[in-house]
Amino acid sequence: MRGRLFEAARSKRDLIRGIIEKLRSGEPPLTNVRIENLPSPSPRGSRLPHAAEDGGSRLVEFEAYSVFIVRGWASSYGGEGGSYGTLVEAEYSDVGVMVPQRYSEERARMYRETLEALAARDVLPAIDGGLLLWDGSLRPLVARHRPGVAEVGMSEAISELKGRLGMDLAEALAEMARLWLEGEAPAAPLLVSSRVGVDDLKDEDGGWIAFLEWTEKLAALRSLLEEAWRRGVTPVFITKTSRSTSFFGRSLPDVYYLKRLRRFDPFMTEYRVRRGLEELRGLERSRVRGPLLPEDGGLDSFYRERLGLLEFYVRLDPGAPILKVEIAFDLEEGGDPGASVERVVSALESLPRARGYPLSLTIAHRRAHLGSEEVERILDLLGLELERRERWML
Repeated sequence: MRGRLFEAARSKRDLIRGIIEKLRSGEPPLTNVRIENLPSPSPRGSRLPHAAEDGGSRLVEFEAYSVFIVRGWASSYGGEGGSYGTLVEAEYSDVGVMVPQRYSEERARMYRETLEALAARDVLPAIDGGLLLWDGSLRPLVARHRPGVAEVGMSEAISELKGRLGMDLAEALAEMARLWLEGEAPAAPLLVSSRVGVDDLKDEDGGWIAFLEWTEKLAALRSLLEEAWRRGVTPVFITKTSRSTSFFGRSLPDVYYLKRLRRFDPFMTEYRVRRGLEELRGLERSRVRGPLLPEDGGLDSFYRERLGLLEFYVRLDPGAPILKVEIAFDLEEGGDPGASVERVVSALESLPRARGYPLSLTIAHRRAHLGSEEVERILDLLGLELERRERWML
């Protein structure tokens, strides 16, 4: 509306407050939700082997180009008796120029997620039979659309990729896996620059390049999940500030309604089972036609037929935040979902926590976070500290 910002806020005050009140009071209460007490924690005599991971990414925009800085970090913990000790740490980091510039923010995020998956995979051998704690939700990692999905279709992206790289997608995935073994990750930017050359890349190449980087992330996550299941490790995805509505399907976040049901005491909800990528995306399997992901390298079949998710909410300590928890399990293995949920919650109760949140995830966040001072030191190291930024102040 025309006028000053404060005038707009003042004129809309009653309207906005009315909308908020309708959202809060217009929904019927949750009468069919089962709220349960927590199970007994795992015995503390033998420390549960577990690992935690996190990542950080920054995109620094200069006048003519953008520099990405990404990191994935993970550590495993175990021990006997009084305290936990660090078993293995792993870190993957990369710095580079985003070429081409298209979808820069989303691509930097995908680089970070790829590095997180590879770092987490590297610490699994130390925690056979334990838990892997991942900071955040699995659903958006695998169900989020790739950058540019509305602009370039999957078949078109695969065709352009083959024409520009001189290899098909299956060959590209195999080459990226080989580069991972050499410590090169994310591998997609290196593969593109070595096969095409930075000088020959154009803005219109952004679609198939983003597609390649998206498939690398999916391949890295699949590699992590398969290695975890092979070792008997349970991947547990934990979100502390969830705005998800997927559990109840209401207009406000799930945690809003749960706080009304149980304001202070510890609890856990019943769990929901999600089977395959269709259910993670909220699609009806009978209406899906064709692959949701590339069939090359078995990506589509893995996420459709093997990936299952047990989804629930839990508050571990009085007054603590409500955590959204997702357990990734192998649909081909079967097993008792209820027993898996109880085992994970009991394990989480036995781990050191700060305000109801696993301490190992707090440590992972601090180790992986990219602060402003660290970013400026990296730019100084690159000789870019005096380069004109995109939003340079006069």
